[in-house]
Amino acid sequence: MRYIKHYPLFEQSNRDKQNLAANPNTPMEALLKLAADDGAVVRWRVAANPNTPVEALLKLAADDDAGVRYGVAANPNTPVEALLKLVGDENVRVRWRVARNPNTPVETLLKLAADDDSNVRYGVAWNPNTPVETLLKLAADEDKYVRWRVARNPNTPVEALLKLVGDEDEEVSSAAIASLPEDKKAKVLRLKQLGLL
Repeated sequence: MRYIKHYPLFEQSNRDKQNLAANPNTPMEALLKLAADDGAVVRWRVAANPNTPVEALLKLAADDDAGVRYGVAANPNTPVEALLKLVGDENVRVRWRVARNPNTPVETLLKLAADDDSNVRYGVAWNPNTPVETLLKLAADEDKYVRWRVARNPNTPVEALLKLVGDEDEEVSSAAIASLPEDKKAKVLRLKQLGLL
């Protein structure tokens, strides 16, 4: 950190600024300055830094660069206010990361569960805070990867897992079986062997 004290940020190389922006030990004052850098990679690294101040994350949520907004959406410390700015982002990867962020409010997850893009619905199925009712709905999604992620979500109820065991896609079915409680798993495997599922 002595490097920061001796050399003003504007005199540092782009690579040095990128490294500072990514370092969780970089002082908040430096992160605030780096959040306004001309380099998109520098701003992206600030956005993804878990110690970036809230005021910088709120500003970066409106950045012109989708990669920077993605970094904000991926940051586990991004406040709800910034995530709400990103929920309608034109970039599907940004919405996907909002859907996966554990700070995303339940109401927002419900909205994202109806997104036209299956990648976003996949992100909702991944989120540990997704309500059971939404997981039940996503268990019938047209996209097999969404159904597979529902089967892997630890909060998916047994009733949904039992339906997914009979899924036409073998990977979805296998994921559902693997997620079942042990007392149900043996019975389901036996029924599957007998061709009854």
